[in-house]
Amino acid sequence: MTVQLIDIYRRNKFLFKNKSEEIWVGIEELEESLSLDIPFAIITAWNPMNRELSEAENKILNHKLEDDLKALKYEYEGTVGKCDEHKEDSFIVYRISKNDALSLGMKYEQYSIFYNSYHFLEYIECQTKKVLLKSSKIEDIS
Repeated sequence: MTVQLIDIYRRNKFLFKNKSEEIWVGIEELEESLSLDIPFAIITAWNPMNRELSEAENKILNHKLEDDLKALKYEYEGTVGKCDEHKEDSFIVYRISKNDALSLGMKYEQYSIFYNSYHFLEYIECQTKKVLLKSSKIEDIS
């Protein structure tokens, strides 16, 4: 993996709704901005394996992902991920295991997913399950 990819992940922001306000947060800000006490993943079907598709093609793929989320009975909400001027529609999927999130990422040919596991916020490569970038959410109290 290149340093450039890690830089993109560090600059990437997601739209979260916190009570009545909407805030854009990245991996470092997220742990300070929100109380997130349930596991979740952020998954998209846009631009499989970083192949740039048309907006119409991406919306069709994301609709199929949403159909899967409904069929699997996951609680989810729409969000947007952005890095600089590039944006992709995504889903915040609550109470999903890391393995299930990675499986959905692989099904939709995503390079990586974003995952909150209570203790860590991580970008994880779907194919290898390798952690690409991790941020600690809690301090070790032992």
